[in-house]
Amino acid sequence: MEIRQLRHFCAIAELGGFGIAAEHLNMSQPALSKSIRALETSLAVTLMDRGPGGLKLTSYGERLIDYARAVLQLTEEARDEMDAMRGARRGKLNIGAITTAQRTILPTAISAFLRTHPDIELRVNEELNNGLVDMLQAGQIDIAIVSRPVQPLPEAMELRVIAATQIVLAVDPQHPLAQRESVSLADLGPYEWIVPPRPEPDRLNLEYLFASESLPAPKVRVETTSAVFQASILAGTDQISYMTASSQNLRENGGFFASLNLNRTTWLREICAVTRRTGSMRPVVRAFLRELAATHDMLNKHED
Repeated sequence: MEIRQLRHFCAIAELGGFGIAAEHLNMSQPALSKSIRALETSLAVTLMDRGPGGLKLTSYGERLIDYARAVLQLTEEARDEMDAMRGARRGKLNIGAITTAQRTILPTAISAFLRTHPDIELRVNEELNNGLVDMLQAGQIDIAIVSRPVQPLPEAMELRVIAATQIVLAVDPQHPLAQRESVSLADLGPYEWIVPPRPEPDRLNLEYLFASESLPAPKVRVETTSAVFQASILAGTDQISYMTASSQNLRENGGFFASLNLNRTTWLREICAVTRRTGSMRPVVRAFLRELAATHDMLNKHED
């Protein structure tokens, strides 16, 4: 079993076929087929079924793909480490983050990080919690900045809390409840909601909030995975959504939102950095985690 064979195997599995994988790898399809046959021979198993319905991994292939990705990731990490020891300090850092983090702590942390690591190539992806965890598990990102998940993470992942922010219930300024000095959860019963789908942590926290007062679950009108759309479609309606207190102050779609004066607390959204435990952590990942912690401390001092 060779590293190049694992790279070929991953390309075929991820791209869905030999032809497109061969083109992506800049090699001929017969050469790619020969590489996979050699890999299967060395392991004495069949990794892929090539049937009428297309290419499908066997149970052996499904098991190998996780190891293959981990090996390729460690190979890249070793190369970066050797470059760093030679003083080249080049490398890549892929970060995935929920919208809240991209509006608050992440821009400040990235700006400071790039000043001290000018040779690092950085990529930032936006997704919801579950999508980010899946991307991290697949090796597509190095760090996931997420809301604290409701369900336990896989054992192969490590979580660090880096910030916490209060959630407010947001409405259009002309909403019938916007000017009320006190609003109860029961008052919200007639109104519809715009929220992310389950099992997003904040969606589950919202439903728990209503259940804690023995009230029916919020009536969901629109489900969306887009925070921008969630905010934009709220304007000019009597619907309700939620956002962080810092996001509520942002100007969206030509107008400001109002936060309801709820007669009870909602919940804190804990922002966490999640990384893989597999292998030794890359120096660039450790450096960025330190920058996140320093940024959080700095922002807290400014708020005080």
